[in-house]
Amino acid sequence: MRFPNIIDPLSSAFSKLIAVATTGVARLFGTGRRAAVGLWRSKLLRSLIRPVGPLIRIAAVAVFLAGLTVGALKATTQTILPTEIGVLQKNWGEGAGVVPEDIGPSKLFVIPGRESLHRLDGRTRFVRFGMESEGNDAPSLELRTPDDLEITLGVTVAYRLQAGKAHRLVQDGTRGTYPVLAKAAIERVLSDELAGLSRDDWSSVDARSAAEERTLAAVQVALDPFHLEARGVHISSMWFPPAFEVELMEQKLLEQRILTDAMLARRDERNYELQVERDAVERAEGERRAALDYVLEEERLRLSSEVRDVERAAAAYAFEKETAADNTYEKSLAGGRLAIAKAEALREQLMNEALESEGGRLMLARDAAQNLKFKSVTLDSNNPAVPSVLNLDELSRMLVGQ
Repeated sequence: MRFPNIIDPLSSAFSKLIAVATTGVARLFGTGRRAAVGLWRSKLLRSLIRPVGPLIRIAAVAVFLAGLTVGALKATTQTILPTEIGVLQKNWGEGAGVVPEDIGPSKLFVIPGRESLHRLDGRTRFVRFGMESEGNDAPSLELRTPDDLEITLGVTVAYRLQAGKAHRLVQDGTRGTYPVLAKAAIERVLSDELAGLSRDDWSSVDARSAAEERTLAAVQVALDPFHLEARGVHISSMWFPPAFEVELMEQKLLEQRILTDAMLARRDERNYELQVERDAVERAEGERRAALDYVLEEERLRLSSEVRDVERAAAAYAFEKETAADNTYEKSLAGGRLAIAKAEALREQLMNEALESEGGRLMLARDAAQNLKFKSVTLDSNNPAVPSVLNLDELSRMLVGQ
C-alpha cells in the first residue's frame, strides 16, 4: 500500500531526530560517541528499524487526521448554555443577515467566517437604585412630591428579554447597549410616576403597593421598544426629612391608637353580644331542662302506674295459679289416698282369698309351725287318740291338720 509523499518527509525528520538524540547521548557520555554512531550506521539497527517504518507512517497519518478533525469540530461547533439565548447571523451568501429565530440551549454547527453566533444573557437583570455602599448600581432617586416633600428612594426593577425577541436586539444593533438604554428608561419612568405621590400616599402601604403596580405597567411600556419585559418594581427603602419622620411617627401612633380603640370597642361589643348569647343559652337550657323534667316525671308516673298494674296482675295470676295448684294437689292427694285405700282393700281381699285356699292354709300352717316353740311334749302312749311316734303322718295331721 502506498501512502502520500508527506509520509517520507516525516519519516526522514523522525530519523534525523533519532540521530540527533543518539549523537547528543554519545556526546554526553564522551567515550561512547563512536560506539553510538557505529551502532546507528550498523546494518543490525537498520534491519530492526526498517519493519517499524510503515507503522510510524500510519500512526503519523492517524494523529494528523485526528488533530485535523478535532480542530475542525472545535472551530465549527459552538455551545449555547442554559442561561443564554443564541442568535445566528449569516455574514454573506444567500439569505445574509440575522436569522429571525431565538435558539435555546444546544450544540450548534457554525461555519467560521460565513456565520456568526451571538450569545445573549437570558437571565433576569436588575436595576437597583439606592446607596452605593449597599451594592446598588445606581444612585438613590431624589424626588419632590406635589405637596413639597423631599424624599429619597431605593427602588429595584427586574426585567429580562422578551420571549422570542432576542434576535430583534441584534437586528436593531442594541445587543450591547440595551442595559444602559433600559436603565435610562426605567429611571425616567420612576421619576415621573413616583413623584406624583403625596405625603399621605407615602405613609400608606396600600397606596405604595398601587403605585408599584402602576409604575410596573409604565416601565413595561418604556421597555417594549427595546424588546424587554418588566418583571417587577419594588420600593426597597425610603428616607424622609426628620420633621416628616416625626410627623409620620405621630400619625402612625394616632392611627394605631384609633385602631386600638376600635378594637377595644369591638371587643366590648363582642363581649356584650357573647353575654347576651350566654344568657339566652342559659334561659333556653333552663326551659329545656324544665320541659325534660316534666316529661321525665310524666313518664315516671306512667311507668309507676304500669308497674303497679303489672304487679297486681302478677299477684292475681300467682294467687290464681297457687289456688289451682293447691286444688290440683288436694285432688291428686285424695285420689292417691283413695287409690291406696282401694289397693289396701284389694290386698286384704286377695290375702284373705289366698289364705282361704289350700296353699294359704299350708302357708299359715308353715308360719305357725315356724313360730311354734315347744320346750317339751309329753305324749300319752296309753291314749288311743295319740298317734304313735313311729306314725309320722298321723302325728303331723294331729299337730297341723290336713
